[in-house]
This record gives sequence, C-alpha cells and structure tokens, in this order.
Amino acid sequence: MQLIQTDNLKTLTSLALMETRLLSQDYLSTFLPFIATLVLKKNYEIIDIGVVVQDFKDEYRISIPRAPMQSILSKAVSTGLISHSQDGRYLPVIPELQEISFLSRQIESNSEIEIFLNGFIGFVALNHHVIISQSEAVDILVSFLEKYSPRTISGEYNSAESEQFMSNKNLYLIGEFIQSTVRTNFSLFEIIRKLSMACLITTALTFDEPVETRTKELSELTIYLDTPIALRLLGLQTEELQLAYKEMFDTFKTAINPTFMIFQHTFDEISGIIADCSNWIDNASYNPIYANPALLNFVKRKFRTLDMVWH
Repeated sequence: MQLIQTDNLKTLTSLALMETRLLSQDYLSTFLPFIATLVLKKNYEIIDIGVVVQDFKDEYRISIPRAPMQSILSKAVSTGLISHSQDGRYLPVIPELQEISFLSRQIESNSEIEIFLNGFIGFVALNHHVIISQSEAVDILVSFLEKYSPRTISGEYNSAESEQFMSNKNLYLIGEFIQSTVRTNFSLFEIIRKLSMACLITTALTFDEPVETRTKELSELTIYLDTPIALRLLGLQTEELQLAYKEMFDTFKTAINPTFMIFQHTFDEISGIIADCSNWIDNASYNPIYANPALLNFVKRKFRTLDMVWH
C-alpha cells in the first residue's frame, strides 16, 4: 500500500535521506544532497538564498533559517557544487550537483519508512489491540522525534494537533515498539536510529534561540562530574587537558553558575587511583606501558611517593 503524502511524511522522508555518516566530516555536509536535489528539481538558474530557504521548507518540511542556510550554501560553494561568478551571482554546477543528488533514492527511503510504520502498526495491534492507520503512525513517529527536540523540525507548532499524537499513550506505544526492535528486528531499530540522528542534527543546526533564554533555563543546575572529568580538572592527566577543562568550567560558571558535585563512589574511585599511583611511582617494577594516565603524569612531573602524600 502506497503511503499517503502528508507534511509529516515529507519530514520523515527527508530525515531518512540524510547521510548521517557525513557528520564525522562536517555536519553541514549532511545537507548538501538536499541542496543538490532541490536545485535540480527547481531548475534554478541562479541561487537566491531567500528562495532556497522557502523552497527547502516546502519540499522537505524541514525549516532552516537564513543564517544556517547561508552556512550550508557556503559549504556548497567551497565543495564546488555552486560557483561564484565574476558578476557576484551564485550559479549551480550541474554535473557536481547530479553526483550527490538523491533523486533516485527517495523511493527507497519511502519503502524503509513504510516497513517501520507497518511494523509499529502490527506491534500495537498484536500486543495492545490498538488499531492505528498509517497516517496516524506517521504523526505519532514525528511527535515522538519532536518530543525530545528543542524545536519542531518544520519550524511550525500546532498545539492541539501535536498534543493529540504526543499523548502519553502514543509515546509509550512507540517507545515500547522501538525497545522491542533491539531484541527482535535490529534492521527496524537501525531505521529509527538513523531518523533520530538526522532529527538531532537538524534541530542542532537550526536551534537559534537567544543565548540568554537558554542559559536562564539552565540556572541553578547541579552537575555531577564523572571520574575522567574530575581527574582532568585536578591535573592528574596532562597539563594541557587541565587547562582546557578549567577554561570550559570557567565558562560554565560565568554563563549559568551551576553547582558542581561528585558522587561518593566517584570520590572513592579517584582516591583509589591516587593511592595506586602512590604505590607504583617509586616501585622498581614500574612500566610506563601499563601505567594509567594519572601515573604517567605524576612521573612526568617527577613526583615521588612523599610528594604525593603531601599533595
């Protein structure tokens, strides 16, 4: 059965097409196939950022504001997808755009989404005797993705419609289904993992709320540090790491002034690491191959057991 085209289905298809593997290179690159496909479909003779922002939203149901879109287009210029002419115009480089366009892959992405949705529909019917349509399953899935995002993917928010599909019941059903896929059908889990990663990349790029608003929400926060971070702050690894982490935590203090704490078990673990270093630092059997970073740093700084006791 062919999926009924809706705005939310366009959003899911766009997320499914995103090459999240490119994130390790440059997260802006994840959007270049979208730009290439849009330019070819719209047959632009010149690239106008205002037109691209609106057409991108209409085509993919993903809203990218002007500033981040400028960054994406700049990336397209630097990679040769768009050329900057002598008269100041930005022109498409068709052969390069055709190389990375995903026009031929849209059918495959729709097929993946349909498989996932049918699995979800069958799961809730079998386990909870709840009957939902494909279009309802699409809306529930998009609501689930947006539940844990700082903004809606499309940039629009319909409170009544969103709450209908973001009910606790629906969130529970989709959450339980996703958990079941890990055990019973990992290929379905890979589909939702890819969609979730793409959603996170998109909302991160387009998260343009004022800094003051975000930091105010984080005021009076308590942050519990794990062992590696505490060791670096204490200078028990390298001086470079200690400096970097101190600068980062100074920024935290200035921006949101949180309370920093550690759990008792973290304190005990750090104490154990220092005690172990104290036992080995003057030991004739010391071997740097097997030493932990803290011990290596103590040796580098020419500490002896007595120095460590005093410190």
